Amino acid sequence: MHFVDRSAIGAIYQIDIQNIYLELSPRLAKAADFIRRVNYVNDWMEIKVNGKGVVMSVENRKELKDSWKELRRMLSHDFPGKAVEEKLTKIDERLNVPDKILRAVYTYMNFGLIFPHIPPKHGENWENRRQVALSEYENETVEEHLYYAEEHEGARRYNVSLSSTPEQQMEVEQASGYVLVSKEEIFPKEARVEVSYRNKIIQNVWTFRLDKY
Repeated sequence: MHFVDRSAIGAIYQIDIQNIYLELSPRLAKAADFIRRVNYVNDWMEIKVNGKGVVMSVENRKELKDSWKELRRMLSHDFPGKAVEEKLTKIDERLNVPDKILRAVYTYMNFGLIFPHIPPKHGENWENRRQVALSEYENETVEEHLYYAEEHEGARRYNVSLSSTPEQQMEVEQASGYVLVSKEEIFPKEARVEVSYRNKIIQNVWTFRLDKY
């Protein structure tokens, strides 16, 4: 991630995706390749963040739409089929709506842990709740509860919990994690979240990791 610009109301950061590694079951190798490649739609996304660490907007939507055209063409050629075309059409629609294009910023599989909405300074009782998605392939979101826990080796430690509502098809059974942020910073140096959830009859277990190098 690169710093691009700063103003009185925030700063703009550019996402530089250099490599996407995804390992699934061998029988899902083709699906894994598609998921890996389609996520390059977010490459060079410019995200404006205010002084409290809250994401405000994606600044270069037109450029993302232009670069998506060629990536879409290659994906459509390499992965022909109705299901793939439906997924690509959804991305077309997402790039045309400012609120929907922000979904990647709130999705754990993408950049959800990079932008946890933690201000550089706060009191000991600080906490925040927001809606997050676990992956691009779940239609529903869950509530993230992030709250300050303690100072840990020169950084601030926050605990993470996730919950769903009874009305949702996605049922979070167990979820826990943490985020470490250096003092007076807004981006994590380390984060871990483990979640087990059921979607109808399918049991899912995800482990999300973020490390700053």
